[in-house]
Amino acid sequence: MSFLWLKIGVGIVFVLLSTAGILYALGHDITDASLDHFEITDIKDITTESFVLEASLFVNNPSDISIPIKKVEYTISLKDTGEEIGSGTIDPFTLEKNTITEIPFEQKINWVPTTQLLAQWATQEHVYMIVNGTVTLDVQALEGYELPFNEQVDIKEYTDQFIEEFISVPVVTDVGEEQQDTDLVPAL
Repeated sequence: MSFLWLKIGVGIVFVLLSTAGILYALGHDITDASLDHFEITDIKDITTESFVLEASLFVNNPSDISIPIKKVEYTISLKDTGEEIGSGTIDPFTLEKNTITEIPFEQKINWVPTTQLLAQWATQEHVYMIVNGTVTLDVQALEGYELPFNEQVDIKEYTDQFIEEFISVPVVTDVGEEQQDTDLVPAL
C-alpha cells in the first residue's frame, strides 16, 4: 500500500515539475515585457475648458505565451510645470505572444493652460508631456507583478493648434478699428 502512495507521490511531483518546466520554457521571458513606445494619435474636441487626448501604448511581449493584463494605470503631467493634468485606467486585455500590442485609449482632460504658460509654449521649440504608469499582469504565478513605464512626448504641434484656435489678440490697424489677427500674438 505504501509503495502505491510512493508511486502516486512521485507521479504528482513529476507532473508538477514537467508543467513548471513547460511553463518556464514558454514564458521565461514574460517579465521582459515592456513598453515599446507611447504615441499621441490626436488631440481633439479642444475647448476653452478641456480637450480629448487619443493615444496608444505599444507593449512588447517577447514571451512565447500570451500574457493577460489586469489593468494599466497612468498619469499625464506637463514637464515644464510638473502639473498632473490627467489620469486613468485601461481595462483588461491580452498581450499577444512574440509581438508588440497596440493599446489605444482616449482620455478627456479637464484642464486649461494659463495665458502665461501659453505664451511660454509659443516661444519654445518643444513642449513635453510625461506619461507615467504601470501595466499590471494578470498571471497567478506573478501576482501583483507590474511593468512600470515613463514616456516623454513632444506635444508642440498640439499646443500650437490650441493657441491658434483659442488665442487671438485684437490688432489695431487704424485709429478706432480693430481686427482679429489670425497670426499668433500671445496675450499676456
